[in-house]
Amino acid sequence: MLNMSSSPSSDYQVLGRVTGGLAHDLNNHLSPILLGVQTLQRHDPDEKTMRILLMIEQAARKASELLRNVLEFSREARNSTSVLTRNDVVALLMDHAHSHLGSTAGLVVRDGTSWTVNTDAEVLSHIVGALLHNAIEAGAAAETVTVELMFDPATTNTESNAWISPRDRLCIIVSDKGSGMSAETAAVATHPFFTTRSADGHAGLGLFLVHSLVKQLNGMLQIASTEREGTVVRVYLPVVAVQKS
Repeated sequence: MLNMSSSPSSDYQVLGRVTGGLAHDLNNHLSPILLGVQTLQRHDPDEKTMRILLMIEQAARKASELLRNVLEFSREARNSTSVLTRNDVVALLMDHAHSHLGSTAGLVVRDGTSWTVNTDAEVLSHIVGALLHNAIEAGAAAETVTVELMFDPATTNTESNAWISPRDRLCIIVSDKGSGMSAETAAVATHPFFTTRSADGHAGLGLFLVHSLVKQLNGMLQIASTEREGTVVRVYLPVVAVQKS
């Protein structure tokens, strides 16, 4: 079994990945603000308006500089990424199934392909733990939550509506029979600070942080949900080596 206890270095890596994703997203919002201010400045505003525009521009540039520093920190933290084997990931999922669901009965491992993935146990543990916590928080009984691990091979299939994956990937699927979400809610579930449980003190960062970590690993997060029926979350991560059995 993997040792799931946290360490200062692992916390540093997870924080680096999360802040990197957040800084990148925020910087995307700052760019049009600066562009808009500069466009307005070229239209001969009066003195008072010009002062306001300069104040906005200075604040946006200071924020942009802070974000550059955050991105530099995240790059340093991400350099320490390690490699996990299929057996490492299975062990990690077993630990989480036992701690969150009470047993490993809800864990299903499909396909015996051996592979490795570029990440470390703490980052993947954060992703899986947050998804399982979310499922139970959504009202799902632990015995109705399942975790699946499967190998998703590369395909060049170009048939209509076929899924195309240019690289081999692992897929972790967390399913629950909880309250589910509407299509509108599912579409914004990974947005920062979005939550339907603010009255319970939730900040709305759980799925956002998971989504950020998955993107940092060059992966993809998919959410399918139906109200009063449950939710299925799929995490796809590219594998770096495959040994066919």
